[in-house]
Amino acid sequence: AFDYPSSMPPPIEAEASLASAMESIIFSFNPSQQTQLLQIVDQTILNCFAVYSTTDNDAITNQPPIVQVPADITPNPETSQTETLCSYYAVLIVSNTFIPQSIPSLQTLMNEYGLDSSLITLNPFINQCGSTNAFCLDAYAHQSGYNPIVMASVVSIQIIQHVQTNNILSSTTSTSKPSPPIPSIPNPINPRPGPLPPIPGNLNPNT
Repeated sequence: AFDYPSSMPPPIEAEASLASAMESIIFSFNPSQQTQLLQIVDQTILNCFAVYSTTDNDAITNQPPIVQVPADITPNPETSQTETLCSYYAVLIVSNTFIPQSIPSLQTLMNEYGLDSSLITLNPFINQCGSTNAFCLDAYAHQSGYNPIVMASVVSIQIIQHVQTNNILSSTTSTSKPSPPIPSIPNPINPRPGPLPPIPGNLNPNT
């Protein structure tokens, strides 16, 4: 199980707060931009649910997620909590890339809930794996105990790559700047690479 901050409301309420915070910013864009940005946020949240599910598919590919958490890692009722934590951190990363205007209000909400709002970029190990290297992504995710903070980067790197590769926001006037190209590395020889440094934030797995 993972620590769910006591200052955070139940998952359903927390997800509603996240959606409200994002919509208040997105609705300041023109209608066509609103549709694109809402879809990006929705796909990010849905993919956090998918990686912690044994049945849900990736919202973009409609196939099983590239990394899927083993069922015995987050048994009910904790699954809804890990999904929500993943959603917050993934939306933070994706928003920093495509909707930077939302970051102040999103960080305020996360601080109120006892989350680490400074984690606005991809986990460097996940970034090094790239968006398509399932072997590498799962190896690092496994070593973290499928921590929601790490899984948020697994979800985010694929969302970011998808949006950039398909020029989904090419017609918008958003002030966000594209992220630099996301590198890929060959599959590591060791299926479980060397130990990870401490995971940032306050969500290290309980022992």
